[in-house]
Amino acid sequence: MQHPALSTVPVSRPWLYRHYAASRHLLRGDRIVDEVQVVGGDARVICELFGLSIQAATRYTATSAGSYGHGPHDRPSS
Repeated sequence: MQHPALSTVPVSRPWLYRHYAASRHLLRGDRIVDEVQVVGGDARVICELFGLSIQAATRYTATSAGSYGHGPHDRPSS
């Protein structure tokens, strides 16, 4: 059963972790992986969005490219 939002106030940490059994690190990692898919594996965008180094962003994009086909060699040539 879904409940409508009663306000626009951010949820508290206890509420978040009670409803989602994951650490903030797992949630952040999941968010980064999702964004890598959205931007097509562009490491520069990931660096800007999440404040990562190019090496860290490249690890996310390299992993995603192998799994989702968003690598530079998977794009059609024009």
